[in-house]
Amino acid sequence: MPERRGGIGGFGYFDMDRHTWTLHSPPEVSPWSVSALLLNPNAVWLGLSRGSDEGFRESGGIVRWDRKTERV
Repeated sequence: MPERRGGIGGFGYFDMDRHTWTLHSPPEVSPWSVSALLLNPNAVWLGLSRGSDEGFRESGGIVRWDRKTERV
């Protein structure tokens, strides 16, 4: 049975002033859904997971995305 995945394998934000979305999908995040995030001035911390609709979640750990370099 093929693995079921949700999400887009990325993260983003909505700019309230410009009324536009900005999305990022680094390769380290692409196989995962972002299940939690924490915004800091210099970084975005992403909690990664994947799983079925029945509630089982596999943890992908936590990654730090640098806001200046736009790299994990």
